[in-house]
Amino acid sequence: MCDVCTLIPQILPPYGGADGAKLNRKLFFSRFQVCQTYRDKEEDSFASCCFTDDEYYLMLGTYSGDIKLIDIQQMEETTTLQCHNAPIIKMQPGHQGKLLLTSSWGVTQESAVWAYGDTMEVKYRFEDHLAEFSKLTQDRIIGTNNETAHIYDVGTGTKVMTLYDDDMANNYKANMATFSPTDELVLNDGVLWDVRCRKPLHKFDKFNQFISGVFHPQGLEIIINSEVWDQRTYKLLHTVPALDQCQIKFNYMGDVIYAIRVDDEIDTMEDSHKAHYSSTLRTFDATDYSSIGTLDLKTRSIFDLCTDRRDSLMAVVEQNTQFTENGAEESICRLYQTQKLRDEEDNEQEEEEEAEDAVEDDDDDDDDDDEDPSLLDFGSSLSEGNEDEDDAVQNNEGNGNGNDEIGDDDDDDEPLVMEFSPSNSDDDDENDDNNDLDDDDMLFALA
Repeated sequence: MCDVCTLIPQILPPYGGADGAKLNRKLFFSRFQVCQTYRDKEEDSFASCCFTDDEYYLMLGTYSGDIKLIDIQQMEETTTLQCHNAPIIKMQPGHQGKLLLTSSWGVTQESAVWAYGDTMEVKYRFEDHLAEFSKLTQDRIIGTNNETAHIYDVGTGTKVMTLYDDDMANNYKANMATFSPTDELVLNDGVLWDVRCRKPLHKFDKFNQFISGVFHPQGLEIIINSEVWDQRTYKLLHTVPALDQCQIKFNYMGDVIYAIRVDDEIDTMEDSHKAHYSSTLRTFDATDYSSIGTLDLKTRSIFDLCTDRRDSLMAVVEQNTQFTENGAEESICRLYQTQKLRDEEDNEQEEEEEAEDAVEDDDDDDDDDDEDPSLLDFGSSLSEGNEDEDDAVQNNEGNGNGNDEIGDDDDDDEPLVMEFSPSNSDDDDENDDNNDLDDDDMLFALA
C-alpha cells in the first residue's frame, strides 16, 4: 500500500494531473492586462527597466543616463539619480538589495556597481558596455567588451579573469557574456568556457550574426538564436524557428521564455539598443519550446522587459508611435499583469453578459405580455368564489343549524379576502371591528 501511495504523486501530480503545470502556463502566460502606464514628465526616453529587490519600486534607465525610481502602486516618480552620461541599456539589482549593476552605451561605454540605500554611491566602474552578476552567489561580475569577457570580484572590484581566444572567436555583433546557473561555466561569443580551469571547452556552430546565446535555467541546454544545444554532449537538440533573431528572457521560475524579435538588419550595437525591435512579444514553454501566445503591444518597438519574482507583473519599455512636443520619439513604460484578460476581451465579455441579461429580460416581458390580465382576474375570482362556497358548506355541516346560506358574506368569510390582499390587512381589520359593533347594536336594539 505504501508503494502505491508513493507512485500516485508521480503518475498523477497534483494541481491538474500529468499536464497540469503545462496547461497552467498556457493559461497564465497567454493573458496580459495593462494595469499602469508611466510617461516621463521631462520627456526623457526610457531604455531599460528592472524591479528593486523588495519589488516595491520600479527602476527606469533613461537615454540621458538617469535612473528614475517609480512607486509601483501609485506609478509616480519618487527619486531621480544621475548615473551615466550615456543611455542606460541594462540594470540588475543584487539579491541582498544593497547593490545595483548598470550598463551604458553611447559617448561613454561603461558599467558601474552602485551601493544604494538612503543614498546611492558608485563603488566601481568597468570599461565594459554590458555586465551582469553571477547566477548562484552573485560574488562575481562578468562584463562584455565586444568579443572579450572580463570577470570581476564584487567585494574588491578587481579583475580576476579575461576570457578570449582569437582562434575560436565567432565575432557576434550583439555578444553578451553570461554565467551558467552553477557559475562554473561561461558562454561568451558562442564559445563555452570552464571558469575553474580558464580554458575554452567548445565552440558552437554559428548560424546568425547577432545572438551569442544564453544558458537554460535548468542547466542542461544552451540556446543560441533558434538552435538548442545539449550542454553536455554539444549536440543540436532542437531548432525553434520562432526564436530566430529574438532576444530571450526567462521568468523567475525558469519555465517560461519571453522573446523579443530583433531586426536582422542591425549594423551597430547602438542601433540595436535604440530601435529596430519588433512590437510583438511572444511567450514559449521553456520545457518543450512550444508556443504559448503572442502579444501585439501595438507600439513601434520594445526596448526592455523585466518580471517580478511572483511572475505576476511584467514591466515593458516601449517606444510609442507618438512624438513629444519637441519632435522626439516618446518611450513609455507599461506595467502588465499576467493571468488577466486584456481590456478589449474584458469589454467583450461584459457586453456578451449584458446582451444575455437583456435577452432574458425580454423573454420574461414577453411571457408576462402573453398572459391576459382579464383571464388572470377571472380565474382568481372563480377560485375565490369556489373557496367561499366550500367554506360555506363546511360551516353549514359544522353548525348544523342551516342558518348560513351559500355565498353569505359573514365574518367567517373575511379572512379569504385578507389572504388575497395582504397589503390592505389593516383596513380590513378596522372594517371587521366596525361590523362587529354594528351587530352588537342591532342585537341590543332587538332585545
